[in-house]
Amino acid sequence: GLEGFLELGDRLVATGKYEEASFALGFARAFEKEFTPRTLERLGNWLERGIGNWAHTDSISLDLLAQFITRRIISLQAIAAWRQSPSRWKRRSVPVSLIKTLKMDIDIQEVLHFLAPMMNAPEKVVQQGLGWFLREAWKLYPAGVEAYLLEWKETCGRIVVQYATEKMTPEQKARFKRTKR
Repeated sequence: GLEGFLELGDRLVATGKYEEASFALGFARAFEKEFTPRTLERLGNWLERGIGNWAHTDSISLDLLAQFITRRIISLQAIAAWRQSPSRWKRRSVPVSLIKTLKMDIDIQEVLHFLAPMMNAPEKVVQQGLGWFLREAWKLYPAGVEAYLLEWKETCGRIVVQYATEKMTPEQKARFKRTKR
């Protein structure tokens, strides 16, 4: 059952081997209908104790973690502490897992406010995750995301802005360049 495969997943992820962590993610995916808040805790531990690359992080985020929010098993506050995790991969998982929430009826301002504590993240992989989320959000909520980017453009990592504005026209992108100091 789920518990047995999570225990196996704990061991597989802890090896640090790419293939073994891939098996763990696949096993967990097979039990998605049984997910509980406790399952989220276990999967979160994998991001701190063995998952150490963007491919597994994005897979666990989009295929597994997103379900906890889209199926309303948890609220955003359940992953609030993840924004300050020592693991850059666990931090990256926050905005990446929120990408699938964009298909729901969400309050984009609430989600952007939730991500604000991460906007000055120094790690490239976290900045990429934030930028990716903002790019996808911009497609659905352009005015809200543009106002948010204008607020952060002077202080956030340039990679956040680069990824967030990828689909914009050159004229639109120009609004988000930093001002010279």
